Formats: sequence, structure tokens, C-alpha cells
Amino acid sequence: MASTTKIFFAKGELDELSLHHGTDKSSDRHDYMRFYEFYFSKFKEDSFTLLELGVGPQRNKGKSLLTWRDYFQNANIVGVDIRPDAKTVETERVDIEIGDLSSLDFLSMLAKKYPSNKIVIDDASHFWSHQILSFEILFQTVADGGIFVIEDINTSFSPKNEGAHADSYEDAFTYFSRLTYLVGGRGKKHLSYQMSRPAPIQIALAKKIDAICFQGDTIIIVKK
Repeated sequence: MASTTKIFFAKGELDELSLHHGTDKSSDRHDYMRFYEFYFSKFKEDSFTLLELGVGPQRNKGKSLLTWRDYFQNANIVGVDIRPDAKTVETERVDIEIGDLSSLDFLSMLAKKYPSNKIVIDDASHFWSHQILSFEILFQTVADGGIFVIEDINTSFSPKNEGAHADSYEDAFTYFSRLTYLVGGRGKKHLSYQMSRPAPIQIALAKKIDAICFQGDTIIIVKK
């Protein structure tokens, strides 16, 4: 008997395209596309900008960008990477920005250049501080009703003395979990609030969040 989850988040066109292009987001590897299609399909015919942080290592370079391009026929796809060779995957409706996502100046430039995105996907370095900072700056560019995705949140679960991505006093999973205390309860303070007080920017961002969904290694955040 098939699992209820795989029936609810059925494989569809996005997974087929991702298998065709060979991205590791397909059901052959991470299996993200089933639930991405559930959230993203409403935008399928829209004209908008999709921003993906991280173009991928050499073996996977640009493959998800091509998947988004073919699925969203009217969208402009923008990939962001620190490696200059990422520019080689530019093609029709796929643009590449080169820069360091740990840089506030670079993130601010992205936010100014792309001020209204329906979808932002963070599949970049997976360093805790990068995941947090990218969200704090670029969530503000997400259009009302749009979606921000943080992939590979599993890097938060490595012990700090072993985790190559542990570059911050707080891991990204803990950071986004704290947001749930603000979004859930419609403003009422949970008992854990006093032990894990959110920063002012988290309080401000939470007011703009309609839903936070944890799905395996990803977090999907829907903007009001």
C-alpha cells in the first residue's frame, strides 16, 4: 500500500521535468518536486521572477534552473552563485547573478534588483548563518502570497563540533522553529517564548508569514 504522503503529494510534471534535466531535487534523489508542485502549481501560468540561491556543483550545475524554466513558461528564472563559472548556464529566461550570500551588501543588491519574487529557493551553501541572513533580507522581496523555501535544513542536525556548516551560534532549524512560536497562536506567547526569545527582526518577519511548513529536509514559508 502506497504511503498517504506520496498519494497526497503525488509525482507530477515537475518531477518528470526534474528527472529529464537530472536535478537532484527529483524523486531519484531528494524527492522535493512532489510537494513543490503542490505549492508551486498555482503560479504555473503567471509572469513572475523565481530566484534560486545556488546554481549547483559541477555535476548538477543549472539543472534545477532548467526545470523551473520549462515548468514556469512565463517566468524569469534567476540563479545566484559565488562561482563565476555558473554564468555558463545562462540561457533564454535564465539569468545568473554572481556574488557571496554571506555578504549583506550583495544580498541588499539582489533585493533592490529583484524586489518582487513569487518564489525564492535557498539551495546555496547550507551554512547556518547564510540560510538565516538570506531569509531575513530576501523574504522581504517575496510578493504577497509568494513562497520562500530553505532546502537541506538537515545541516542543522550535525553536532556543532562535527558540522561543517555550523558557522553560527544558532542553527537554522532552531531559528525557523522559533518563528513558529510567533506564527502559531496568533500572537499569544507560548511557554517556550520566555526561554527562547525571538529577535526583533523575527517578530517583524513573523507578522508577514501566513504558514510555515516543515517537509523533510526543507522549510516552506508562505507570505501573507
